[in-house]
Amino acid sequence: MRFHERMTDLNALFKFTYGLYVVGVKDGEKFGGCVVDAVMQTTVEPPTLVLCCGKTTRTRELLLENKAFSLSVLPDDVDTEIIKTFGFQSARTADKWAAVKHRLRNGLPVLDDAAAWVVCDITDWRELSTHTLFFATIVDAENGAKKPLSYTDYRERKTKGGKTMKYQWVCKVCGYVYDGDTPFEELPDDYVCPVCGVSKADFEKVEVKEK
Repeated sequence: MRFHERMTDLNALFKFTYGLYVVGVKDGEKFGGCVVDAVMQTTVEPPTLVLCCGKTTRTRELLLENKAFSLSVLPDDVDTEIIKTFGFQSARTADKWAAVKHRLRNGLPVLDDAAAWVVCDITDWRELSTHTLFFATIVDAENGAKKPLSYTDYRERKTKGGKTMKYQWVCKVCGYVYDGDTPFEELPDDYVCPVCGVSKADFEKVEVKEK
């Protein structure tokens, strides 16, 4: 079945339940990573999950190179600077983990303030049209006391407390609204949506009525 633009309301995807996570992966002598939302447990024994990562990201390159990663579950009281650090910069030019409090588990970084974290070994992957789907076995994990942040809560919080602006840059695929301090036009060419991973070219400029 082909996508039919006139008959399809992609806002329906906002009703899907997503979390927000920070991926940690080795990048030479430092670490890379990004914000993702497409993560799902697939089996209980062995404990396995799938992670979906945009093809244009440096994080995907590092995942294929290292075959291992950490995943920090963002808490509902997360500092928005963490989302900006991992979502609005490229690991090709920024040392993201140097800017946040973290510790190492199995040689990979996890956020100090995570609601939970896991460390995984990649066992397989599949190439999709815009993303790579990684299958991974959990080798270490820790559950915390905090409630996890959902993407819906993040969107609502950002809308209520957002800045007044004449226009916004909106992801045409998932509806994510860019709200970083750096003007969107000045972001690097390899910038990707921190939620669904599509490229900078998949954002559109939308006029917003000032309040």
